[in-house]
Amino acid sequence: MADVTGAYITETPIISQNASSIIRYRSKYYSDTDDISLPLIKGTRYILFAVITTGNIIEIGFGQIAGTITDSRFSLTTPAGTGGIDLSEFFNSAPFTQYKEASAAFNYFIIKASAGESVVAAISELKV
Repeated sequence: MADVTGAYITETPIISQNASSIIRYRSKYYSDTDDISLPLIKGTRYILFAVITTGNIIEIGFGQIAGTITDSRFSLTTPAGTGGIDLSEFFNSAPFTQYKEASAAFNYFIIKASAGESVVAAISELKV
């Protein structure tokens, strides 16, 4: 679990069916183990175009502490042993976007994977 401030990757992994949207909106690829926690910034909406994990659990939401979701907005669990989850095609027609202003209760936008599993996401920032 880590706050990814300054830790996005510069390589462009081929993970998405949604490549045209990722290129058009200049998405950044973030990767980590366990979770990706992006600090909430007033006036900035995160748009999620693709997520892939090696584990069988993915949860997206908000929380006060990096890596701990207290306001879950999306979750998916597949049977154990079935391989990873690839939500790039799922977000192809409708990217995931939720806006929450930073507050005492919410400081991070979090994409959480299974414990010890890697997660990669393509995210754009939209100033509102």
